[in-house]
Amino acid sequence: MSFVYKLHPEAQKEYEDSVIWYADRNLSAAVGFVDAVERALKLICDYPLLWRNEYKHFYEYNLKKYPFTVIYFIEDSNGTIVVSAIYHQKRIPTNKYRK
Repeated sequence: MSFVYKLHPEAQKEYEDSVIWYADRNLSAAVGFVDAVERALKLICDYPLLWRNEYKHFYEYNLKKYPFTVIYFIEDSNGTIVVSAIYHQKRIPTNKYRK
């Protein structure tokens, strides 16, 4: 069973801010970042339990070429992956896990 995903509003903002940051510096890096996140979300939806479960019910997927981690949890009741953060790995992890 393949899941569908939705982005928490804060995760959506983090994602958009990161795309803008990359686009201001290098358009091909921004396109690569978007592709990397899209590939990650597809893999997560196809194999949600494959990546590490670091804290409570949250799972983490590290992007390969970018210093970001996709943090998500699974809502089994409706088959949805909720992306709670697209977290830059150099940030202080105060709100890394949000519901």
